[in-house]
Amino acid sequence: MGRLAEAQKEIRRAQELDPLSLVINARVGITAYFSRQFPLAEKQLKDALQFNPEFILTNVFLFNTLYQEQKIEESIPYLVTAAFNAYSKEERARFESEIRNAYSRSGEKGMLAKLRELVKTSERQDYSYAYFLGWTLVRLGELDEAFVWLNRSADLKHPGIAVLRVDPMFDGVRSDPRFEQLMKRVGV
Repeated sequence: MGRLAEAQKEIRRAQELDPLSLVINARVGITAYFSRQFPLAEKQLKDALQFNPEFILTNVFLFNTLYQEQKIEESIPYLVTAAFNAYSKEERARFESEIRNAYSRSGEKGMLAKLRELVKTSERQDYSYAYFLGWTLVRLGELDEAFVWLNRSADLKHPGIAVLRVDPMFDGVRSDPRFEQLMKRVGV
């Protein structure tokens, strides 16, 4: 809903009440991310990783935060953990290597193209598949296909759809009429 100052106040209070909660500590960082306080989000999310380095939510938003800070190479391990969590550590290491190599050769666009390829050819397509693909296509500027996948993500009720209106990753597409149609469709 965009009431970020109120959200920060409430999540900080929750953290005071339960300072050892993984979810609450991750949410403090996520709320800072949505508020575009990226250095604070990075610190809080890295602190939250100490509770559980495999927690998908923390990895998703740490990737997002580092990406927003243009720390793209540093963001790659968190992206891999978030997008390919269902895979073995060996498979994730291979994906990370492929994404790093693509980034080394072709920068951000190369990394995103490799991510698109890996997600599309993934054997384990869980409910996050459509969302990660939609996000990747938005970043690549392939908006027609991106909105197809974001709408599929809405069909799957992926929680990321509920926060698109405040997620900095989607700042560049909010003026697209399809974005507003998607927001109306999901009631946000």
